[in-house]
Amino acid sequence: MIKWKLEKRKLSELKPYKKNPRNITEQGLKDLKKSIDKFGLAELITINVDNTIIGGHARYQTLKASGVKECDCLVPDRKLNAKEVEELNIRLNKNIAGVFDFDILANEFEIPDLLEWGFTKAELGISDIDIEKFFSDEQNPIIQKKPEKIICPKCGEVFEK
Repeated sequence: MIKWKLEKRKLSELKPYKKNPRNITEQGLKDLKKSIDKFGLAELITINVDNTIIGGHARYQTLKASGVKECDCLVPDRKLNAKEVEELNIRLNKNIAGVFDFDILANEFEIPDLLEWGFTKAELGISDIDIEKFFSDEQNPIIQKKPEKIICPKCGEVFEK
């Protein structure tokens, strides 16, 4: 079994894996930047001993764009061969270990939070109309329709329109 160690590496020395089949969207990069800005690099970049990135290309892009010069990386205790790098890259990017329990998401989390944290409306199976239901009257000016007040210029009585 391969043992992994934590090593600090300069981002300028890291090399993206040419066969990485995973693309990240502009929105995905924005969401990742928010996460890293708030929590730091909670999930490390995985590299081979030759500094080739195996997992964490989006984290690498985000850190580099933010002006970070170096970061902690996970490095194997021996050089992985081409087939091992291929397999590990796919396994790290596939996220095959689990799926979200949407009942827990719906009952234990706030929809606006989930949207802010990177879920899309499509992933949550909701429409724009549904979203309005999750905001309180105070938070959502669309739902919050305060009656317009009209003051009678003669008697000063206040009416609601």
